Amino acid sequence: MAHRRSSASLRFLQLALGLVLLARSAPAVRRQVRQLRDPAARANAASTAEEQDVAPLGGVVRRVFVDAQVVQWDYFPGGFDFASGVPGENSSHARQLTEFDPPRRMGSRFLKLRFVRFRDAEFRERWPDEPALGLLGFLFHAEVGDRVLFTLRNSAPVAVSAHPHGLKYTKGNEGLPAPGQGPGETADDSIAPGQTFTYTWDAAERSGPTAADGVSSLGWLIHSHVDEPGDVSAGLVGFVAVTKRGWARPDGSPADVDREFALLWLINDEAKSSVKRQSMAWALSGRGPSAASNVSADEVTAALASASGTMLHAVNGRLFGTLGGIEMVEGERVRWYSAALGDDRDLHTPHWHGGTVLERGARVDTVTLLPATHSTVDMRPDAVGTFLLHCHVDHHMMMGMVANWTVHGCGAEPCAPSEGQLAFERLAATGPAVALPDQSGVAWRELGIGAGAALVVAAAGVLVAARCSERADPLRRRRGCCVTGYAALSQSTAAAEAEEVAEGKAQAGLGGAEVDEDEEDGIHIVLTDEGAAGAAALELGGDEEVPRLLHQLPTP
Repeated sequence: MAHRRSSASLRFLQLALGLVLLARSAPAVRRQVRQLRDPAARANAASTAEEQDVAPLGGVVRRVFVDAQVVQWDYFPGGFDFASGVPGENSSHARQLTEFDPPRRMGSRFLKLRFVRFRDAEFRERWPDEPALGLLGFLFHAEVGDRVLFTLRNSAPVAVSAHPHGLKYTKGNEGLPAPGQGPGETADDSIAPGQTFTYTWDAAERSGPTAADGVSSLGWLIHSHVDEPGDVSAGLVGFVAVTKRGWARPDGSPADVDREFALLWLINDEAKSSVKRQSMAWALSGRGPSAASNVSADEVTAALASASGTMLHAVNGRLFGTLGGIEMVEGERVRWYSAALGDDRDLHTPHWHGGTVLERGARVDTVTLLPATHSTVDMRPDAVGTFLLHCHVDHHMMMGMVANWTVHGCGAEPCAPSEGQLAFERLAATGPAVALPDQSGVAWRELGIGAGAALVVAAAGVLVAARCSERADPLRRRRGCCVTGYAALSQSTAAAEAEEVAEGKAQAGLGGAEVDEDEEDGIHIVLTDEGAAGAAALELGGDEEVPRLLHQLPTP
């Protein structure tokens, strides 16, 4: 064992010293350093190389593609009142709201408009739906300094737009007709059916959090503003989260957070919806595909005038705890973005059972929202189970403005510190470290080099240690090595760090690292596992501008 540790220590010392020297002289590594210092290296991993332009404020350009679509929506899917724990027919409030007896009661199913996110400009590949978003169209991210190019295609039967809160924009990108517009600044006001428009927004310094906010990101609403009350009631709402500069992952999300949830607290008024006539016609005709042509205009008018039960008190478009997907693991850092819209009835007080949150440094279990206000709070759940999250205005709660959230435990053993917690501790102590390309982050995250071990590489002219931690994740049902932080090291501490790295690898039972230097191919670092059939190789330099994973070590 002593011989193995000595051999491993020697190999890692050679690795560290070799990389420092090569960082000073090898052209391949110098190209890598330039890439690491380029803010574009932090671009969204889903973006192509062509899209990773440098934004005017020093960040990257992030492209978001959204289609406004008509959807058939059920506020109460499954018909079970999870807030009371009984079937809907046995729940007095749920039964009254979800009965279908037109025109007096219109039930829980309506035609809605929804922002549907896509991955590409051709709108071919749809972004996966997240159950916790419900009717919300999206939650995307930007880091302070980034530019957002938001492409909106309108597949709806009415004109729509996109108006952001918090972001910086010109009068030609505001998303509504407003005073002060000049020539050529009105195309953004109203996107006609079948048309497409790209908005340009910036995540300026004033878009991100301050020290007083106590968080590393802020959530902001984005919604249609052609017929603002009607468009919001129809469902055209989403969120953007703006992360503090230097605290973001490559996709713009806050590095110190494990999970994020965006919640819209809204009394949805279906009688105001910008597609109310189509929705009522669809409901009155038996909810078939030819609804609009089967019902007369007089019938629709009568239904709108006499219908009750069209005020739906919902969280993300769901009633009585039917919003799914709000799950987390004990001890994780969880961020909640909440907002309200609507009128003078939309005063909401979201309240968490089973936990507390930090709001601007104060410990609370309830926050207060008014129309068009936002709240960003943090939580570290410590109680395992399923709990209520509801508006504490009595009438709103009884009418169904209730969600459930679930905390999973880690079994008999205490949960290890999460990736977000470790990143938070590092960032809070030392500030943002060198921004590493996403390719190298993926490579190191999948190397599986063992708990407590680290990989030392040359980055931006100094040694950087990428530490890994192994923890169980009950939601993902897997174990693996993930990067928990980067620490810049001076050359004077390189030898000590390499010794620590070697010791960690010896304890993990790994064979160590071998360095292959080639003038044409650059530097190859190969980590081998004595007990596994495969190996992981990380290439630095050569024809590649950034490190890339050549072969992945099997993950236990």
